[in-house]
Amino acid sequence: MIRFPNTAINNGMFVKYARSLKNTSSFSIAASSDVTTSINNADSKNNITTPDISLFQYTICPFCNINKALLAYTNTPYTVIEVNPLTKDEIKFSEDYRKVPIAMIDGVQVNDSKTINDTLLTIPFVLKNL
Repeated sequence: MIRFPNTAINNGMFVKYARSLKNTSSFSIAASSDVTTSINNADSKNNITTPDISLFQYTICPFCNINKALLAYTNTPYTVIEVNPLTKDEIKFSEDYRKVPIAMIDGVQVNDSKTINDTLLTIPFVLKNL
């Protein structure tokens, strides 16, 4: 078992997943266009800035752990907000989507673990650490 900070990955499975995504030439991410635009603008000045990432999650949620594994593997700093599964007070700002994980990436809400990872893999800071 490979251990990363805040994450446990079985037999390097995530590393294979990350490498297969890195070799993919394009992603179809409708929800992340604002994030990509703001990050590309920062990158065009040859300044790869650290994204501001907050992850709303449950500790035992396997989908949240997928996102945390990518963030830990790429040494991307992020803030974890633990959501109370009964009241979900922490995600009241999200009127349409009431599940976890939810990521706030540079002020833009991204829902669902796959979409979050796909969005993270468009950020130059994350890509340079793969």
